[in-house]
Amino acid sequence: MSDYNQGGFVVAEALKNVELCSAEKWRKVIACPHKFEQWWLVLHDVMGLGLVNEDWVSVSEHLSPSCHVWNRIAVVGSKDPLRGHVLYTRQPV
Repeated sequence: MSDYNQGGFVVAEALKNVELCSAEKWRKVIACPHKFEQWWLVLHDVMGLGLVNEDWVSVSEHLSPSCHVWNRIAVVGSKDPLRGHVLYTRQPV
């Protein structure tokens, strides 16, 4: 009933969800990739899993290369919408 890994399972689920959302959204924008100079994926965390900054850092460190099609990926939480977590930023060329 309890996660004694302190975020292990929840972090894995968050990573899986970010990657699923990334793939789904990219399939929608791939038809017009040059419409905008940059493409950002901003996700709204409505689950409120209680992930702290270190957990989001862990998610960002384990993002698959398929997520790197975006210029930036960020998550904004429901509990504090003014605080967000940038998971990925493509380095300018």
